[in-house]
Amino acid sequence: MKQINEELRESLIELQVQLKQERTWRREGDLLLKGVSSLATARDPEAVYAVLVDVLGPLLHFDIAALFIVDKGALTSLAVDGHPLAGVRLNIDTALQRVLRGKPVAVFDTSKQPAWAEQPPALLGRVRSALHIPIFAGESSAVLICTHAETGFFAARHTRIAQRIMPMVSAALLSIQSFQLRLESEQQSQAATAIATHRDLLERALSSVGAGVGYVTSTDLMPLGCTLHEILVDWTTPDVWWSHYRNRLNPGNTVRISDTSPTGNHFTHEATLMKTTGDEQLLLIADVTRWVLAEQALQDMNAELVVTRDTALSANRTKSNFLANMSHELRTPLNAIMGYTDLLTEDAQARQDTETLSYLEQVLQAATQLLSLIDDVLDLSEIETEHIGMNMSWVDLDNLMEDVRATIMLAIEQHGNTLQITRKASQNKIWADRERLQQVLVNLLSNATKFTKSGRIEIYITLRRTDNGREQFAFEVRDTGVGIPADRLEDIFQPFSQVDTSNTRRYGGTGLGLTISRNYCELMGGSLEVVSTLNVGSTFTVLLPVTCPSKDK
Repeated sequence: MKQINEELRESLIELQVQLKQERTWRREGDLLLKGVSSLATARDPEAVYAVLVDVLGPLLHFDIAALFIVDKGALTSLAVDGHPLAGVRLNIDTALQRVLRGKPVAVFDTSKQPAWAEQPPALLGRVRSALHIPIFAGESSAVLICTHAETGFFAARHTRIAQRIMPMVSAALLSIQSFQLRLESEQQSQAATAIATHRDLLERALSSVGAGVGYVTSTDLMPLGCTLHEILVDWTTPDVWWSHYRNRLNPGNTVRISDTSPTGNHFTHEATLMKTTGDEQLLLIADVTRWVLAEQALQDMNAELVVTRDTALSANRTKSNFLANMSHELRTPLNAIMGYTDLLTEDAQARQDTETLSYLEQVLQAATQLLSLIDDVLDLSEIETEHIGMNMSWVDLDNLMEDVRATIMLAIEQHGNTLQITRKASQNKIWADRERLQQVLVNLLSNATKFTKSGRIEIYITLRRTDNGREQFAFEVRDTGVGIPADRLEDIFQPFSQVDTSNTRRYGGTGLGLTISRNYCELMGGSLEVVSTLNVGSTFTVLLPVTCPSKDK
């Protein structure tokens, strides 16, 4: 009975061992099946390595693992910086030769194995045993090395597991290589299609601007597309053009070639030679013959315009000089006429000859108008010939306004108008030419009086701030007259120009007053502006600097 119980106990122990082994095999099988599924979807070597670590880790219980490749008689680690096995290089000894022949090899004590014994002691302290698993993919080979800090850790069981995983890994790597080859083939096909498309687009783009392109070998020029043939139509072949002008071209430079073609036509080509791969070069030729001719025609036209302009300026200066001389010549006899008219007027007044006195007043009035016209022409000629001088000084505004009022008041009252002068600026002095500024203001008031009947005329003096922060004096001459159409606001500043030619007969004048006034304002460092509304009135604004320009610098 005792013997039977002993046999039953041994059988039970044996059964438990078998069950444990079956559970281990089943767990290994499950992990291997999981690895097969993962390897089937891997598309690069890094993914295969990640699967190996995930699958072999629970099966082999290693501490560190890294992939090594064969490089010049040694196994070189592919581990990244920071990995314990990064930079490790194992010389191929007898044991590693067996690995490269396809047999997993377990090293029980790395300190006694030649390839590992050469490593630093710090590394050997962490790597006391190692399992070398060969991995093949076509003609390429690698070794997955798993290490452990315990001597003799890897046993026959670990070698058996490695033998089972090796075919799966090799198949996965071969599949990846096949996938990558197909992918490269598809990419090359797509690239070839894209190159052909881009080449067609390039050819069309170049042809639209009269340029062609071709490949250059040591002796030949091979056109790409039809444009180069069209450009070089006067030559029997593009090679003839290339052989004739190749010595003028240097890679990377654009050269303009002007010559006569074999058919006698003058041409201008811009050629650019560019290096490509190998001995080939790319030649870009643009036919710029029409552009060069158009450019030359434009230069000739500009030269003619310059001559015409200079001639017109010279004629204008001659005219201005003539007017200036004639004005002086006319003023002398006119002054004599006015002088004798004054004497005759005094005599008529003494004799109380009212009829003669009326005639003499008309003569004096006409002579005064003629003298004013001559003065305007003289001023304009001096401005155009740049012979005018400005006497700049500090001008008292109150005195200036009193003189302006005294000069213009009679004309204002004759037209039934009123004059109001308002000064809002606290500063009482302005840097200007007193005579010219008074002439400008009188001109503006005279125009306002001329075109306003029984209305209101005002001079409004204030300070304005410009865009750059500086202040300016603003003299606004406002009236309630007939106004100016918007499309004529700039024309009125042109010499001899008026709002309407009919106004010349109705209101008189030569059309020089505003031209002279604007020029005087600009010579004093300012400007003259106008705003107007038809049948409502106009406002002319004289803008001048507050201070002497030299003191602002």
